Amino acid sequence: DLSTLVILVNINEVDIYKIEEGNKVDILIAANPTGDYTGVVSRISPYTTEVRGIKVFETEILLEQQDPKLRPGMSAVVQITINAKEKVIAIPVNALFIEDNKEYVIIPGENDGFAKIFVKRGINDDINVEIIEGLEEGDKIYSDIPPALYGKDSASIPAYNMRKEF
Repeated sequence: DLSTLVILVNINEVDIYKIEEGNKVDILIAANPTGDYTGVVSRISPYTTEVRGIKVFETEILLEQQDPKLRPGMSAVVQITINAKEKVIAIPVNALFIEDNKEYVIIPGENDGFAKIFVKRGINDDINVEIIEGLEEGDKIYSDIPPALYGKDSASIPAYNMRKEF
């Protein structure tokens, strides 16, 4: 019965705690890269299996669309939405610095100088981090070490308000 297709993925044991049944999934099918497919995590195995020496949990993703072009065994790339927040202030993770276990960003200061602003972070992914305290939309921050510190070029960028899935 090809009316219900399930994608089987192995989730590493270090990541499985982030995944829940019901999480939304964006899917790219290699055989049809222009297709817009979504799914939902429908089952997570309660037991690990070992794949090339790594403990993983077999996870089933139920494809939400029916497409007669799709066949069992086709390759897929999945992106599972773990958390989604609307209208958050987010900055690149490389623009967040740590000093004495406190996180801060660097903002442009007077006379081509700079200043540190301590912030409180929210959720993050590999690219962006949510800032829940210390910055407002439109505030300018350095995306890298300021030129005054190392004598190299660096550009300030605005903090932005966005929908971010982590």
